[in-house]
Amino acid sequence: MSHALTRSEAVALSAACLLLPHPAFGAGAEQDAQVPGALTANPRDTGDPIVVKGQRETSIIDGIIAEDELEEADISAYGADTVGDLLDQVASGIDASDDGPVVLINGQLANGIDDIADLPPEALRKIQLLPRDTASRIGQRPERRVVNIQLKPAFRQATLNAEGAFATAGKGTGAGAAAGYTKISGSNRTTITARMRDTDMLLESDRPILPTPAGATPYDLAGNVVALAGSGNEIDPMFSQLAGARVTVAAVPSTNPTLAHFVANANATNLNGIAAYRSLVPDSRTWSMNATLGRRLGPRTNVNITANGELTRSRSLQGAATALLRLDPANPASVFSQAVNVARYLPVPLEAKRQGGGANLAATINHNLGKWTGTLSLNYNHREDRALTDRGVDTAALQAAIDANLFSPFAEVPNAFLGISRRDIARSNSDLASAQATLTGPAAKLPTGEIMVSLRGGGGIHWQRSESNGSLVSTRRNDANGQVSVDVPLASRRNNVLAAIGDLRANLALGLRNASGVGRLWNHAYGLNWQPVSSVSLRGGFTGEDIAPQLAIINAPVIVYPNVRFFDFIRNETVDVTVISGGNAALRNESRRTLSFGGTLALQDRGRLNLNADFTRTRYLNRIGALPPLNAEVQQAFADRFGRDDSGRLVRVDNRPVSFAREEHEQLRWGVNFLRFFGKSQVRQARQLARQLGTALIDNDEDGTAGSPGLEGPKPWRVNFSLNHTWTLKAQRLARAGLPIVDLLDGGAFGYGGGQARHAIQFNAGIAGKGFGLQSSGTWKGATSIRAGTTPSAADLRYAPRALIDVRLFADLGRVLPDATWASGTRVSINARNLFDSRQRVTDGTGNTPLRYQPYLLDAVGRSIQIGVRKTF
Repeated sequence: MSHALTRSEAVALSAACLLLPHPAFGAGAEQDAQVPGALTANPRDTGDPIVVKGQRETSIIDGIIAEDELEEADISAYGADTVGDLLDQVASGIDASDDGPVVLINGQLANGIDDIADLPPEALRKIQLLPRDTASRIGQRPERRVVNIQLKPAFRQATLNAEGAFATAGKGTGAGAAAGYTKISGSNRTTITARMRDTDMLLESDRPILPTPAGATPYDLAGNVVALAGSGNEIDPMFSQLAGARVTVAAVPSTNPTLAHFVANANATNLNGIAAYRSLVPDSRTWSMNATLGRRLGPRTNVNITANGELTRSRSLQGAATALLRLDPANPASVFSQAVNVARYLPVPLEAKRQGGGANLAATINHNLGKWTGTLSLNYNHREDRALTDRGVDTAALQAAIDANLFSPFAEVPNAFLGISRRDIARSNSDLASAQATLTGPAAKLPTGEIMVSLRGGGGIHWQRSESNGSLVSTRRNDANGQVSVDVPLASRRNNVLAAIGDLRANLALGLRNASGVGRLWNHAYGLNWQPVSSVSLRGGFTGEDIAPQLAIINAPVIVYPNVRFFDFIRNETVDVTVISGGNAALRNESRRTLSFGGTLALQDRGRLNLNADFTRTRYLNRIGALPPLNAEVQQAFADRFGRDDSGRLVRVDNRPVSFAREEHEQLRWGVNFLRFFGKSQVRQARQLARQLGTALIDNDEDGTAGSPGLEGPKPWRVNFSLNHTWTLKAQRLARAGLPIVDLLDGGAFGYGGGQARHAIQFNAGIAGKGFGLQSSGTWKGATSIRAGTTPSAADLRYAPRALIDVRLFADLGRVLPDATWASGTRVSINARNLFDSRQRVTDGTGNTPLRYQPYLLDAVGRSIQIGVRKTF
């Protein structure tokens, strides 16, 4: 029987609803009906209760319960624009493997991060972090974490984003924009997103940077007079007599040069630098599109399809072109008694232009076969890259004009002589097609539970074509692989088998990959997962894997970069060198063995306060990596990678990847995750107001029966905090057999950014509520060093400890200004990156900073402010 609400009842109900959190803006009427915590009036008669819906799912996959989860309030508190941004913010607590987490959508395997990266966070009900043994139970690599994304059953939203950024030190500007559309209806979903990002060039002249000292030939924009090769470095004996000393260089005067001017500049050098011709940050622009489609093909079958593409263009400046011009004594411009050279930079920048683009198409089909699940994953990827690198100007025509007395080498160079004529061209194209089939399900049932088995097999073809200045190299690799994974329950509380010791599971995996050109590659893994009580979980395992070098690393085109600043530890000097990059066909298969132990302690229910710790020991054979900094040990191990002139000055570095004979790491990583809600519950406020107006507000379960009397709904404020500390116990590397072992914790280094810090800390903290949010994240890394020789010396470099802190403040204007129509669905944010303008401080044994390690060369942008606006419809 229907019953009209009395005026007092209507007022009470309206007031209660107004006090409740509004649903995610832009979700539409379909979404409104699904928002947990919403109050709905039952029109049957006056006394019918108002229902508060709030139910937690316990199992995503049979027997697997989430270890931790972010619900809608948690998700909105981060103020992220996309799910991809959200996962980046919480990544330290999700996955530290190279491949990233395995992604499930509503419990079904997805194509990967691309499937969900562009989803708006408003489309999510939950993000669930599954136990650490889940990956092996569904046929994935055991070290990967599994994240399940629960979508709302009905959702539709269009999103526009715009942002701009600038450096507080000046310039360093950039801008970006994105537009997206998402629709979810049951098991069907569609997402389309387009993005554009533009970054402006930042020049060395925009920052206080000291120039690199002149090399063997002192080039300058105005010019320097130097001796001809083979003349004993003396410009002119007669000129030396006039100057009263042996003269090896003379700065070209700024006015029309006369003999008197040159005598005054004897043994003086013009070193004005070419900061305006060198970029710290390239000018770049990126366009990308991503489309995902999820469809249920039948009651037991669904498909996820992802298609995306990207185009990137960049332009950087690598210095000015050089010219060494001969001036004969008969030339009217000469004041010397013999031929000399004039070393000049020409006013034309050497550019490096890069253009790259790629397209990817992936599909994952999931089909339920009773208790078994079959998955077919198909993937095709195409990539093209092109690099144009200026090498210099052909000065033959300019020299001919000087020889014909048509042009003075001290005058401004006409534009007709400034065209770039030496340019390297490098291209690479790659195509990868692969297919993987996985079958997962219970193979047998024990008293402790079901033995889960996963069978996986597949293959692929990879083509890589590289061209450098007309030299073409083409490589093809055929790949076939298979893997068997078994998960066995050894004890079970639920099945009351050895219940006194809790839940205990063992997992094993064995796989083989046969790739053309590299042979057989084995992988194996085994581990134990023990949960003695619900709040404690312990784990241990071992993984072994043979890894073939990627074709892109073997077959990348050779690119030569001129005028690259480089620090030579052996001579303790900063020099400009020519750097060679590209692939290395001599790289060998890498072997990796990892032993790990860990545990998690949940001090409160639902993971609101978690402690976790993991010990990991990893050993590598033939580890592939970048060429280390040039000290005595590296010079000995890779002598053929460095070229020097007759004076011993470094002039060339072959920076292509290398293999290290052996490498070993041991680390202990522990962390804490804390989450708490506080403030007066809005549902409680609504109840109090309703009682004042004479209307009962009763908490009920979804079926209408009486619910928990203590249920008050979500509290308005939320605080989150996470901290992870990594303690590296051991980090050693052996470059070649017979050479000494390098301690990366004491003088050795991976790269020019320093050695391995013994201690490193990551944190994330935030507070959000009532439409406002503040999130902060940061890292701290302890001091490291790079040793120049085999023993300590003044040339050793020390890298001081450094902390980096980012802060993001945002406001959902629709909640802050509920009466303003224009504010609906609008969020503004301010993001300060490197809030305290922290810079890496590098000093040698005398306390001085080498020129290569000037702060703005290590971090050109420094602190930057980013302002963003997001609008949903």
